[in-house]
Amino acid sequence: MTPQMQTVFIRKLSEIANFFSKEYNNGNPWPVQFIVTTHSPHIANEATFDSMRYFLAQPRAESRGIFTTEVKDLQSGLNDEPTENRGFLHSYMTLTRCDLLFADRGVLIEGPTERLLLPRMIEKKVDEELSRNRS
Repeated sequence: MTPQMQTVFIRKLSEIANFFSKEYNNGNPWPVQFIVTTHSPHIANEATFDSMRYFLAQPRAESRGIFTTEVKDLQSGLNDEPTENRGFLHSYMTLTRCDLLFADRGVLIEGPTERLLLPRMIEKKVDEELSRNRS
């Protein structure tokens, strides 16, 4: 699907659930789950945090090459957060949310000092790792 079609597709799922709740379930939430698996940043950016789950594969400590999978629920992770924090996340992370979801690690930067220092810190760490690997 094209990026525009992906965006429309994920938006329509919510509209369908709302329509069925109003028309066929007397206004009560329709007990349905839509499962969409994706690596698409367009779908991830369109979906809300509270509707997302992601699967975290972790190696088992006792055996090599065998992984366990844990389902992470972003809604439960945000339940304890004040409303203003959730609002901040929804409004300011829209463009980068998909990058954070599909990343192995994330670095959050605040202010001009970090913007100036962080690239140098990363460069220094990479240089250390490269010299250690060469040894």
